[in-house]
Amino acid sequence: MRTVTYPCRAVSWTVDQSWSSSASGNDGLPALIARAGPGPAAGVPEQAWLETFLDARSDTLRHPHDAATHTVWADSAGRAAALRDLMEADEHQLDPPLHVDVSGDEHELR
Repeated sequence: MRTVTYPCRAVSWTVDQSWSSSASGNDGLPALIARAGPGPAAGVPEQAWLETFLDARSDTLRHPHDAATHTVWADSAGRAAALRDLMEADEHQLDPPLHVDVSGDEHELR
């Protein structure tokens, strides 16, 4: 059994919360995962895959194929950046308090 780390859970949660069921085709979650490439199950280090996944997610949120979702999704791009910031700060266990900056708004998560 593979252990899923907290960053991977956080990414899963934030994607689940923000990706509408109407996202399909090139904007859908399967396409996003495919753009991130082979994952940890294929031997890719989890952090490296998460960084690639967050890059793909940020790009999709900022430049969706479906123009109707652009405004709403662009507002969510800061959350992907906040997750990357937590990873870069070695906050892999997500132990509170966490300090995050989402699109210029600072938050403390306890």
